[in-house]
Parts: sequence; structure tokens; C-alpha cells
Amino acid sequence: MDYCVKTLCHTLEVSRSAYYAYCKGDTYVVSDVKEALSIQVSQVFHVHKRRYGSRRISKELQNQGIQVGRCATRTIMNEH
Repeated sequence: MDYCVKTLCHTLEVSRSAYYAYCKGDTYVVSDVKEALSIQVSQVFHVHKRRYGSRRISKELQNQGIQVGRCATRTIMNEH
């Protein structure tokens, strides 16, 4: 059975450009910096007994010398 790309992408909730990038072999790879930041956010979150939100976590990381914004911290927290 052959389906049109538009129907497949709509059903899978994927953009057509993402579909074609996947077919071409261009897959999404998480950078080392983002992975390290994700681990640091998780560590701070668990050290403070899961009570800190994105504002407090970003402030704590900034105090440690790591440049990260609140929105980036929130995005990382939502991914986990």
C-alpha cells in the first residue's frame, strides 16, 4: 500500500521537511554540550529533593559559572 507523504506526515504529526530529512539520513543528534547541560540540570534538581523549578535551577547553574537561561532549563526539564 502506498500512501501520499502528506497523509503520512499528518497521521504521524511530523512535518514534511522532517520526513524528507529522515529519508535522506539527516537524523537529529543531541550535541555533547546539551547532553552535559541536561545532566547538570538533573543533578541540581535531585540534589534539592525535586523541589527546585527552572528559575532556581538556572540561578544555581549560573552561580556555578554555567551560562544557561530559564527557558532552556525549563525545556530540558520538560524533556525528562
